[in-house]
Amino acid sequence: MKAISKLLIIIISIFIIMLGYNHVRQELDLGGYTTEIAYYSSVSNSLIGNAFLIREEFPMEYSGNKIINYMVKDGEKLGLNTPIAKLFDSQAGIQLINDLEGIEKDIELLTEISLLKGSKHLISDKLYQQISDDVGELISIINGKVLNEMEHIEHNLFINLIKENLGYGRIRGLDKKIQELAKKKDEYESKLSNVSIVYSPIPGYFSRYVDGYENLYIPDDLKSCSYDDYLNIFNSKANKVDSKKYLGKIVTNYEWSIIFKTEKNKLTLINNGSNVEVNIKSLGLDKIPATIVDIKEDEDNVILILKCTYISKNILMLRRANTKIFSNTFYGISVNPNSVRFLDGKKGVFIIKGKEIKFKQIDPLIELDDEIISQVHQLEENYLNTFDEVIIDGQNLYDGKILK
Repeated sequence: MKAISKLLIIIISIFIIMLGYNHVRQELDLGGYTTEIAYYSSVSNSLIGNAFLIREEFPMEYSGNKIINYMVKDGEKLGLNTPIAKLFDSQAGIQLINDLEGIEKDIELLTEISLLKGSKHLISDKLYQQISDDVGELISIINGKVLNEMEHIEHNLFINLIKENLGYGRIRGLDKKIQELAKKKDEYESKLSNVSIVYSPIPGYFSRYVDGYENLYIPDDLKSCSYDDYLNIFNSKANKVDSKKYLGKIVTNYEWSIIFKTEKNKLTLINNGSNVEVNIKSLGLDKIPATIVDIKEDEDNVILILKCTYISKNILMLRRANTKIFSNTFYGISVNPNSVRFLDGKKGVFIIKGKEIKFKQIDPLIELDDEIISQVHQLEENYLNTFDEVIIDGQNLYDGKILK
């Protein structure tokens, strides 16, 4: 503990000395030069505004009055002619099909178990270890509330417990049970009548949600637009829709766009072509990768056009939302813009090294009004590095000048 305490005291002392040294060097008159110590830093930015999402969407109209039982989930990727929904004359038909699916799962599981009967050496230390691991993983999933992973672990645990019971001869009559279920399945299938299936007419991503903006605009409409064009699209009203007349929609392209509107004075560190992250807190969506493909502005506001490729069921349901955009974070050496000079066409700064003035190049990653972040070139002597003493203000500067 004493060694650690001494180490902490040394580190704190060095830090205080560096702060004091930096302050003193800025105050001293080194031949009329004001200096500061170069240090490692980072800059980033975020924008808060309103977003309007535009996708290529195909609404699926439906004019019947049957009961719809969906076979796919929102956000699921569909191929051409993928079954989307079954249409029934009554609610009883849906219950019948659900019971039938349960019977089919039972047959599949019992068939899997019956194949284990011929296996030798079912009982082993490895089996008990697998059972223990499955129980432990199931408890972890429950405690962590990651319930979507539970089904797979439950199945593994069930099969391993079945192996144990088979090994001890506790399970009999599997073949007879499978035959009974197969007969029951035939009976249920014979009761099904007037059931029709709707197939996807085109590939894409499915969503049950239709809001009336489908086909009003597509991402290709956002090319070569003025600020007013973007604003008109952003402020547009949806067509009135009766949701009962639609089965849903298919988003036909994984690329989609955002029209993002915010205040002009907040726009820093973000340029056309910048890669950013989008956060939509209301849906629990964050770090959605996007690229800015256009920027237009008026006196007070700015509109950004973002291109995205991330797809989820929430994205497919969303049209408008309060949104936060995070720019990339730039890491490097902080450079005061007042210190920048040019020598032989190269951008850099003058530093004081001992009693000599040296020119060091900088490699700007981002340039702001009050700060430049320069790429670190740790092993290159001709580039600025951390702890170099940079001249902020002074005249008659040249490389190799000796201080008196």
